[in-house]
Amino acid sequence: MQGTALQTVENKQNAQNQLSLNKPVLTPQDIVHQVNLIQEVMKTVMKEGEHYGIIPGTNKPTLYKAGAEKLLITFRLDPEYEVISSVHEKDFVSYTVKCTLYHINTGNRVSSGLGSCNSREKKYRKQNPYDIDNTILKMASKRALIAAVLNGTAASDIFTQDIEDISDLSENNSKQIKTPEKLKEKSKVSYKLLLGELLFRKYGIDLKTEKEKAVEFIYQRTGKRSLTENEARELYEKLNEELETNLSRQQREELESYLKEAGFFSNRIELILDTIDFFKTIDVLKQFRSGNIEEALKLLGYRINANTIVTLDGEVVGEIEEDDVPF
Repeated sequence: MQGTALQTVENKQNAQNQLSLNKPVLTPQDIVHQVNLIQEVMKTVMKEGEHYGIIPGTNKPTLYKAGAEKLLITFRLDPEYEVISSVHEKDFVSYTVKCTLYHINTGNRVSSGLGSCNSREKKYRKQNPYDIDNTILKMASKRALIAAVLNGTAASDIFTQDIEDISDLSENNSKQIKTPEKLKEKSKVSYKLLLGELLFRKYGIDLKTEKEKAVEFIYQRTGKRSLTENEARELYEKLNEELETNLSRQQREELESYLKEAGFFSNRIELILDTIDFFKTIDVLKQFRSGNIEEALKLLGYRINANTIVTLDGEVVGEIEEDDVPF
């Protein structure tokens, strides 16, 4: 059902896109069509709690990464990431990432957005910054993606920035935010309820019929068998972050197929699949799909030497059939 709705939206957008892409300046009517399209995607394709959410004290839905990805599909946009700056000190890690969106059909640059994250943010400050280096990079990349999507699709009048930023702001400034009582009642979020929905939707655990299983799952993650509302929020956000950055089965199988075709030894393939992060996978798959094998290997930290694949230190990790050597 959702796929049919998305296809309908894409069909409408394609006709409109052909018009707007050929124009140096968009008319007010073009902009109205685009806003209507985003609202239609939100209504027919997105789900509250999965693609966007409502944060107390705000008057707009908060766009999640999953929702931003739906808009990428709708407008046929391809994200590319670049680390603008990084800081690695004794007790501090920080990343600033730039995400640039390109139109898939034309290759034209559409927009860009910046995102940053550091180990002194509330949710990370009690952890060893070097243990969560990759997590901080992924969070900065996610924030950059959402910023770029909001900039490129003119969706800022419908959505606001990512939930992590809003929730921190709401907590730190709750005494300064004056919200009408009716708005508070409508927008109040129960993270215990959201956590229960996430456990059922993504992990197949039904709180109503599998309470002991749910309690054991929570205990394994937190060391606690019951959670406060704040603890439920922290676990909910952590699980969402893991789900967003883990490789899908399809991406894993596709990457594994390319690695086998390139000539990697099986033990090296397993190591790559176990350690590669989500964003690097996207870049590597893009190079493999384009036939740029050497560039894909370079991104992975390998190079071609004669008819072998080697690490930067010269360790042989694969062999290339003579007919497949790309030069």
